[in-house]
Amino acid sequence: MKQMAEYAAEKVVAATLASTPTLAALRDARQMGLAERARLRGILVSLQEEMDWRVYGLFGLPTVETPSVDAVRVPVEPNHRPFEVRLAREVATDISASEWFRVHKRDAPKDVGGPLPDLYRQRLRLLDDPEHGKQLRLLETPETKRRWSPPDDAKAFSDALRTLLLERIEGSFREQSQPELRTARQLALELGRDPAVAAAHELLTEESGLDLVRLLSDLLDAEGVPFLAGYRYAETGMEKRASWEETWRLQRIEDEDKKKLEAELKRLNLKNIPVPDKYGPKDFLRHYWGLRGKLDVPKERFVTIPGGNTDEDTTPLVGWAGWNHLQVAQALSGLYQRRKTEDGWTKDRLVPLLAGIDERVPWLLQWHNDVDPAYGTKLGEFFRDFVAGEAHTLGVAVGDLRKWTPPAAPKRTTLDPAEVLAALSAWKPEVEEDEADEGEETEPPEGPTDVELASAVGATKALVAKALKKLIADGLVEKLSGRPARYVATGDQA
Repeated sequence: MKQMAEYAAEKVVAATLASTPTLAALRDARQMGLAERARLRGILVSLQEEMDWRVYGLFGLPTVETPSVDAVRVPVEPNHRPFEVRLAREVATDISASEWFRVHKRDAPKDVGGPLPDLYRQRLRLLDDPEHGKQLRLLETPETKRRWSPPDDAKAFSDALRTLLLERIEGSFREQSQPELRTARQLALELGRDPAVAAAHELLTEESGLDLVRLLSDLLDAEGVPFLAGYRYAETGMEKRASWEETWRLQRIEDEDKKKLEAELKRLNLKNIPVPDKYGPKDFLRHYWGLRGKLDVPKERFVTIPGGNTDEDTTPLVGWAGWNHLQVAQALSGLYQRRKTEDGWTKDRLVPLLAGIDERVPWLLQWHNDVDPAYGTKLGEFFRDFVAGEAHTLGVAVGDLRKWTPPAAPKRTTLDPAEVLAALSAWKPEVEEDEADEGEETEPPEGPTDVELASAVGATKALVAKALKKLIADGLVEKLSGRPARYVATGDQA
């Protein structure tokens, strides 16, 4: 296992780009890493199989062992194992056997094979023996044997390249002296000079041909969550968000003075501070549920600013999710002032930016309201007053800023299948914290449903179904059996 870890995709990528940041070096490293991991995994399969049969012997069951463990320290494919050969005989008559091989993405073997055919054939004969193999057949089953589900090492390598790009983007923000929002185009101009970034981009886009701006745009979109509630939540999510904000307001009163809390609870006819409902997938727009979860805990890398771009650069405008509330407010206020004074934006476009600043005011008052030595003022109060003054100028009530939602988008009539494929590749099952705490080992779904894909791309099920049909016909997507139907990328794309 230690050797497998040495050839983990992220380690291979990091070591290669640190020493020889070129496309050719990355290609060679990928080929070497994939081959070595396949070889080591095959050895693990063989050693696990030998251990199983030695344990059978320790418990007095009939077995066939090798005289030395070194004799089986050779790469073996999982479907060389005797139990899989027996299972393969049932494929024609048992749909569950056929499904087992499909799920594990390997062919049903006709006979034992690989470097240990004599040993495995002896074990197969023992399993087939009506008398001596009876107890062994209870153990040599899909339910008790290690599955060796096929890892997608090629995808892991691509993911490692994407992670490297994401970390370089984060590094660009981390090095700023003052928090400043950047567009994907600006980031591409800066990072494109880095040979490691250039090599990673070339390998990732050998087949797709995406330029660096588009690649970074896709990464930022997949790993970003908007700065403002109205862009994050559906209508039900906005209602839950309001409930959570009220709970936080009461908790702040409690921190300040418990007697004040008692009076406030009495005024509201409440006995205790209420615990709002948790969020669900349908409370979020697009893919944000996967980055936030039922408690709306930020796990994203970037803060996206929809509607904050100029017409000259419409690529995603983002900040760093590692900023604190004050830094986000400073970045947003700088953007607000530029759009107001330099670009001449009017109320409709300025209100959501101001609402984004207002969303942070309660946290600024809580955590950043000591006198700032650099500015000589309490920044929480400063931003509170700034929002109030700008809201008055724009002719909007401060209380209405928290309720702001974007105008309804026109109904989509077309959908590029590439959008669906990107959403499919980026999809991650949400693991419920409660289930993890209870120690339940439940298999996560292999892929999203059409409903989940429709939510991720912001399109109707009908448009998604049409796109999926084309992707399946092109061999890029596979429809899984079961209800509801789920879909997975085949791995044939770059």
